[in-house]
Amino acid sequence: MEPALAILLISALTTNGLLALWAATSPRHWFLRTTLYFACLSPLLLVPAYEPLIALTLQAAVISGGVTFLRLLDRRANGAAAISESQGRWRFSLSTMMQLMSLLGIASAIAARLPTLNSFAWQSIVAIGLCSGLSLASAYWASTVNGWKRIAALLAALAASIFLGAILGGVDWFVLSALGGGWVEEYSGIGITILSGDRDATAFIGEWMLILPISALASLVVVWLCQFLYSPSNSDTRSRKRPVLASVCVTVTCAVLAAPAVQMLIILLNPEPIPVVMLPSPNGHDELVAARDMLSDNLVVDSGGFDRDAATRPELLKAVAEVRAAIERNEQGLPLETMRSLDYSLNSEIAFDDIQPTRSLARAIDAAGRLAEVEGDYAQALRWHLNGVKHGFASRRGGLIVDDLVGVACTGIGLAGVFEIRQHLDRQQCAETIAAINELIAHTEPFADVAYRDRVWTQRAMGWMAHLSQLLDPEYHSGGSYESARQLELAKCRLLMAELAIVAFEKEHGRLPSSAEELLSEMLPAMPIDPLSPTGAPLQFKRTETGYALYSVGRDGVDNHGEPPASGMSAGWGEPGDVRLDIEFSPQTVTEITTISPAVDADD
Repeated sequence: MEPALAILLISALTTNGLLALWAATSPRHWFLRTTLYFACLSPLLLVPAYEPLIALTLQAAVISGGVTFLRLLDRRANGAAAISESQGRWRFSLSTMMQLMSLLGIASAIAARLPTLNSFAWQSIVAIGLCSGLSLASAYWASTVNGWKRIAALLAALAASIFLGAILGGVDWFVLSALGGGWVEEYSGIGITILSGDRDATAFIGEWMLILPISALASLVVVWLCQFLYSPSNSDTRSRKRPVLASVCVTVTCAVLAAPAVQMLIILLNPEPIPVVMLPSPNGHDELVAARDMLSDNLVVDSGGFDRDAATRPELLKAVAEVRAAIERNEQGLPLETMRSLDYSLNSEIAFDDIQPTRSLARAIDAAGRLAEVEGDYAQALRWHLNGVKHGFASRRGGLIVDDLVGVACTGIGLAGVFEIRQHLDRQQCAETIAAINELIAHTEPFADVAYRDRVWTQRAMGWMAHLSQLLDPEYHSGGSYESARQLELAKCRLLMAELAIVAFEKEHGRLPSSAEELLSEMLPAMPIDPLSPTGAPLQFKRTETGYALYSVGRDGVDNHGEPPASGMSAGWGEPGDVRLDIEFSPQTVTEITTISPAVDADD
């Protein structure tokens, strides 16, 4: 468990427990006490965070019931439970009924707005409310014991809190859910002590066995402080400073205990502002949506048996025929400025239904390029493969991190197609392709903007628990782990630009360049910077006995002199080795990369 979450739980449970103890023991009218208590919890409705509201209310109810039970035992022990007193205490008037009905009305309105929760959520809410309530009720009981028995009562209360913490740790799913940003899904099993999935049965027992005793002890200290400072036996009528000092001490102590919970509540009430987006007119995204809508189900390009490298011309003709209208419609939007609009309202969902059609379009465009290759029309092949690269850049703009990852995958398909036909391009085609790729890179939306938009969308659309998860682990939710996919994509784009410059040089001079400096020309004024180099060095070009090696240092940041990972897989997976396009765009590597959907990592 994150220490910050443990501190937050201690603060929230202790603060609410003390507030409930005040409401249960104050001599003021019950309606006033109840109203003030729920007024303190009402900001949770503005978040909205219904689950903690229910758990804290249940904790308060248990504490109130415990106080009432202890008072009843005390009256019976002292013979003070006279029938007349009892009747006076429980007298029920019309005004009381009206007050009670108003509270029930408010409770009904809140209940009607409760989100749909699974059994693990309700199990956790009830368990936290009951166990924390019983823990603080036992602490209050210890505060009522006098004399030498007080120490024994304190030890008994702490032992009870530890026992309740063990029970709560065995049934609670809140901690795991808070760390993950949402309530865990249902698993098989009873979900009490036999737990499955990512949750170990003893995962958080130790933490809860500390949280509840600490909360109970903190509450007990405050109650004892109040008893000592406000006790009539300790009053000094000659001094007017004592009541003020008592109030200051109690207020400061309660403020320190409540500070973490109050600070978190303020943050949850104030999510980061929604970024202002100016949608272009016309918008290329509209053409992309129209093209996706033209795709039918069960496309040949999406079938498991379709291999674009091994497919025959008739197979490619069939595959392209069913997507021709869609890829041509998509092509109309590629020259246009593109920006999508996001829905930031609560409970809006990631458009997973758009991900597969976007990838299907990329495969369809690639199939059209492959068909042109088979027919020997490399100008058309370049057209479609370059469209695939543009599609990858355009489809992500204005979206979330998951859309960015899908766009990166689509771009990779197009880059692989261009790399495959590079030897069939003339110098002018190489120059135009380099310029087109450079233009796409220059107008790429900064990843910082994508990460910010994703963070704000998560805070507002996925609810308070996702926002809490961001606050508990800001480094993970910063998107840095996903930015490396962008860096690898940029490395591939720049490597392809350099590869095309090499092809153009060879066609013009009839030989390979002897060095990177000789390669530089108007087409490639400078060797592109390697985005994966920790020192900002350029891409590496070296002549070898069989030709040349052009590479990026890879994600490990180490120059391995052009040696790819020993496994033969992509250096983008983080293995030691350099990024070379002949490895990155080999049929096996391309298949591995493009069949893994980035949507799998969207919830992370």
